[in-house]
Amino acid sequence: PTPTPTPPSNGNSNATFAGKTVVLSAVNNRYVMPKNGNDVLLAISTGIGGWEKFDVANISDGYVSFRSQSAGKYLSANPNGAAIAPYASSVQD
Repeated sequence: PTPTPTPPSNGNSNATFAGKTVVLSAVNNRYVMPKNGNDVLLAISTGIGGWEKFDVANISDGYVSFRSQSAGKYLSANPNGAAIAPYASSVQD
């Protein structure tokens, strides 16, 4: 089953992040990047470049989306359900 995201409950708005560029890091102190033809996200990078950057966009009701700068697509579930990766050409609520 797909988990349902929970919007912020502390009254903070996602507007602070909209239009920003972010990098995602993991507990292994590596940065997340698309890999294998953008089929999967892996935390394998030791530096920050275009592959490791994601643009943040508002969706609605406190939710945000992440768009891979290198792939030009939004993060979404793999059509096979196996992974989160930059698959989507647009954002759907």
